[in-house]
Amino acid sequence: GTLFWADALLTFKAAAFDVEGSGVTGEPIVLADRVGRGAAFGIAAAVADDGTLLLEQGASATSGLGENLGWIDLDGNIDIIEPEWSDQFSDFDGVALSPDARYAAVQVDMTGLEASAIDPAEIWILDLQERSSYRLTFDGSSRYPAWLPDGRVAYLRESTDEFSEILAQPYDRSGPETSLLQIDRFVNAFTVAPDGTLVLEIATGTDGVGIYLAEPGRPESLRPFVDSRFAEFGAAVSPDGRWLAYASEESGRPQLFVRSFPDGGRPWPISRGLGVWPLWGPDSETLFYLGGRRMEFAMLDTSDGLSVQGRGSFFQTDVVEIGYGVVHPDGDRILMTIEPTASEGARRLRLFTDIFGEIERRIEGS
Repeated sequence: GTLFWADALLTFKAAAFDVEGSGVTGEPIVLADRVGRGAAFGIAAAVADDGTLLLEQGASATSGLGENLGWIDLDGNIDIIEPEWSDQFSDFDGVALSPDARYAAVQVDMTGLEASAIDPAEIWILDLQERSSYRLTFDGSSRYPAWLPDGRVAYLRESTDEFSEILAQPYDRSGPETSLLQIDRFVNAFTVAPDGTLVLEIATGTDGVGIYLAEPGRPESLRPFVDSRFAEFGAAVSPDGRWLAYASEESGRPQLFVRSFPDGGRPWPISRGLGVWPLWGPDSETLFYLGGRRMEFAMLDTSDGLSVQGRGSFFQTDVVEIGYGVVHPDGDRILMTIEPTASEGARRLRLFTDIFGEIERRIEGS
């Protein structure tokens, strides 16, 4: 027999299959990429007994399997950690990495998994070594995980216009949930600096978002870091605690800036054009970010103020839609949320009239 399937990046493959029990035999053959998704998590493809295969390509960005986690190295190679997570989880909206890089805390969209809340979200822990998962929170409104140096995972409880709370608990559920901060402001997102300072993105008006700092347990310590009439977001503090990168829309589109931390100081422009989702390398002198359709990086010199010594790009985002990420402590790869997608353009149907003969020809030509 012949087994057909699509992997986590929607590459359509085939391999010989022994129905007597030995399973897949030989190396799989790649037949097509960017295959569309059908109903009930299936692939938009059909195979007839006479060898006719019809499949859909050019699917939209929302038509892939669920999101997943994968390592992207500096050559742009993608390594999906556990393909089954694409079926288990439909959407990741945040990711944090444990100090030893074994565990990831992720924000999971629980729509379809439970119907007890509107737009429910929970924090899950994914074991990147054992490729297993378990749920950390159960309130229906926990978002934006951040890993603390003491092994706890912090997260934002769903905010209202008058109240926001940041809580934390051990990643292995070995201790109780405790409150880190309660304030009477709407917090969009947050992160934690190496010294434990809470970095909050707070709504300041109809379109404005400012970056504020606060000490855990001391709401009276809340103070602005940068707060203009524009939106400032995506705050990320360097591992050495000296710099904070963020995106600002003051030019009319998001661009990346860096300021000294925690005092603020002048804004140093980093991206020449679009720049969002800043991620610091472990040396605090490499800054990764999404610029348009490419993952880019800037090499910084921080010996006397701050200057950009070089720029480059290493990953084209047309094939997969990438989102939240975190750099490995070794600095050689980035853990990112990844969703299969396709190139722009209309969907199209592809017809193989003799797929079994096509497989034989590809095997002979390999």
